[in-house]
Amino acid sequence: MAKYKSPFHLNGTLGDMKFKDGKVVMVGASFSKKNPNQRVKENNQEFGGTAISATALLKALSKVRESFMDKTTQNRASAIMREILQLGTGPRGERLIDLAQYKHKLLGFELNSVDKFESIFTAPITTTVNADRNELVIDIPDFSTINDVHITQAVTHLKFHLALGVIGNHGFNTNNSKYHSLNDTNAAKHTLVSTVEIAIGGMVGQPTTLVAQLPDLPVLAADEVLIGALGIEFLEFVNGQYYGFDTDKAMQIIVAE
Repeated sequence: MAKYKSPFHLNGTLGDMKFKDGKVVMVGASFSKKNPNQRVKENNQEFGGTAISATALLKALSKVRESFMDKTTQNRASAIMREILQLGTGPRGERLIDLAQYKHKLLGFELNSVDKFESIFTAPITTTVNADRNELVIDIPDFSTINDVHITQAVTHLKFHLALGVIGNHGFNTNNSKYHSLNDTNAAKHTLVSTVEIAIGGMVGQPTTLVAQLPDLPVLAADEVLIGALGIEFLEFVNGQYYGFDTDKAMQIIVAE
């Protein structure tokens, strides 16, 4: 087979390509700084870290995992963890997932991507977390079940659910080359409280209050975050029994302290 031999012998830089003795030795400035295989390794490490921290977040809300989460919840949570990781300290591939500092990024996270709490329930909500961060109080003033609740089907009652859990910062462990929680002391402590069934058809007639406390009332450390998620469920009352609906069921993270 005939071979073409260029009459040009280039040395130096042409655009983003570098030549030596007429041959391309590098494309793009980034490769002079980092072996591409090393960059892939770093990305994979951090990708695994965001998945692990997202799983930890959902475990903190495990009391409502089956009821309110959908098939996109894990990936959407991982995307938020990726945002937090990119703000973290440390070398590439080992950056800290500093949830304690950037916890505000968790606020407003909808557990269901279709049925969103902020679209279904529009009455004002007040949240109060105590000094030890082991108790969350939700206060909802008297509201209209007609004007403040937006649903697509005929129901007779609604019910609120408040899930509470804890998540810690996540960091890279050089011994096993994996991310892990830097403080999982209270990771297994979570709870769920619910209101009584509230009839649909006008004003509730009184304020609605939910109080959730972590088991054993631990005092959270600086690298731990209290996660509180408020959900709403709709029911139909038939022959003395309440039957829940699978749709128009939503929950949102409203506290990250």
